[in-house]
Amino acid sequence: MIFDFCIIGGGIAGLTIANELVRNSVSVVVIDEDEIGKGAGYYAAGMLAPLIESKIEEVNIVNYGLEALKYYPDYISNLESETNFDVGFKKEGTLLLALNEDDRNILKHRYYEYESLGLDINWLTGSECRELEPNLSAQINTGIFSKSDIQLNNRIFIKALFQNCKNKKVSFHEKVINGELVIVNNTVKEFKFDNILINAKNFIVTCGAKSNKYASQCGIKNLVRPVKGQVIRLDQKKLELINYIIRTPEVYLVPKSDGSLVVGGSTEDKGFDNSNTAGEIFELLNSAYEVLPGIYELPILELGTGFRPATYDNEPAIGESEIKGLYFATGYYRHGVLFSPLSAKLLCDKILYNKSNKYLELFSLDRFYLNTN
Repeated sequence: MIFDFCIIGGGIAGLTIANELVRNSVSVVVIDEDEIGKGAGYYAAGMLAPLIESKIEEVNIVNYGLEALKYYPDYISNLESETNFDVGFKKEGTLLLALNEDDRNILKHRYYEYESLGLDINWLTGSECRELEPNLSAQINTGIFSKSDIQLNNRIFIKALFQNCKNKKVSFHEKVINGELVIVNNTVKEFKFDNILINAKNFIVTCGAKSNKYASQCGIKNLVRPVKGQVIRLDQKKLELINYIIRTPEVYLVPKSDGSLVVGGSTEDKGFDNSNTAGEIFELLNSAYEVLPGIYELPILELGTGFRPATYDNEPAIGESEIKGLYFATGYYRHGVLFSPLSAKLLCDKILYNKSNKYLELFSLDRFYLNTN
């Protein structure tokens, strides 16, 4: 069988593209070297936070994040109706908090930047923060409330995407090792692994921080680098401490619809070292305790590690390579859950219907070829 599309990478980026493609009545196969859905998105906190997660100087990221967020409600509504999953889409908002004067100065600077862009934020006193979340530390002296930064349960989201793909006859190959693209006359023809050949008309690389292997086959060196993030999941089913996403400069705390509380996430340039280390876990828990002392009583459910795919300019890499029929959708860095549905829509519209978009132009692979040269 010759598939219309072969997607290399079965995380959120790959599954959203697969979902978009099968809505357009094309045949799709998804390949992953791990279990489907066990990439960076599995260990993420599921924040849809274009403001709090972005640096204001990264204007392309902020603007694209806001567009991606607008796309989400209808996308989730359609997915939930098709699969009967509740993905825990929560719209309470995010509190960015200051514990000391240094934090306060950082917040004040960010507040004025966000305000100058006309974004929907509010400046809060410490007392106003504790009115929203009574269990916050008395040390909290200031906060920014972002109504638009919301979240979902990323693990249930992955299950829903996976189920929808299976319902629509997407084929899957898991735990594929030593796979490689077969390129003939500057055109990608097949994906080969374990003496098996996958034939397809188009190939899309969506394997996040592990994309360099395939990027090198089309002349791009170091398309992405893995940025390690250690994450802790706590159980707050019996002692619900917070309802809003909580952020400080050192830590985030994200309450999930299943009663867990995600605490994260470190930022480490250590390659693909997936160990959880005592130092980073201590720092995360200590920072979380400072803002929310009640976590002292919460059971630990899980320690995890994910690898965010970051490009040299922290902007996504979306579009066709110089190899005919070979596309990439990666480099989402901290915004994989947020960016994936809109990126899938834009890329598929481009491939299937030749629809242009300003963000595809901004995030095209052209800049990597220029950077390589």
